[in-house]
Amino acid sequence: LLRLRSAPVGPRLAALGSVLCAEQPPPSHDEIDELLRPVRWFLERAEGEGIPLTAAGYLKPVDVEAASEVIPAAKDWIGKKNREDQTAPVLWFRETLQSLGLLRKYKGRLLLTKVGTRGLADAGFLLGHIAPRLVPDMAGYERDAALLTLLWAASESVGVDVVPESLMLLGWQRHDREPLSAYEVRSTWPAHVLRQLAPAGWRSGDPFVRSAGVRALARKALLPEWSATS
Repeated sequence: LLRLRSAPVGPRLAALGSVLCAEQPPPSHDEIDELLRPVRWFLERAEGEGIPLTAAGYLKPVDVEAASEVIPAAKDWIGKKNREDQTAPVLWFRETLQSLGLLRKYKGRLLLTKVGTRGLADAGFLLGHIAPRLVPDMAGYERDAALLTLLWAASESVGVDVVPESLMLLGWQRHDREPLSAYEVRSTWPAHVLRQLAPAGWRSGDPFVRSAGVRALARKALLPEWSATS
């Protein structure tokens, strides 16, 4: 924000920063439950003996069909939604939970990790575990894009074009030298995660829906000390 304070985009970024730093009430338990419902579905399904996988390491058809009913991005997916390798939103979501350290594969089953077990019992812990992992550790484009995406996600008022415009002013450009667009925002790691947690109303061309739960998770990622649960 300091590097861009004198740029044309500066006032809009300042507005986002003001929203982020303003005192805000935490979202309700219902809003957090809505956000985490698909995550908790997998954790509950994996509790105990775990979720059995096919010989190729995919979810079995019955679990793909059930998961498609709780993962927002999968509800409008084309096809029968009974094979994980042909139901991308389910595959992406399951792999995301593994990347976040909540699930692991072991001897043909999908099992809870220790973190996943604790997250199943404590929504506040689960939110606090996911949030900091939305920001890549290594400096560079991915981190800049993630931070700006989260800053935008934590607000309701400013348009998504503020993110690609800011990235270009920071010196980032596409390999083909075409202007950055909302598509680049859509492909960032936090957008990938938040889109999978988006409530009804998400459209495939949007980065994600900025619901109360999504805004809380983005805020928690940028301000780890903020309590996102009441």
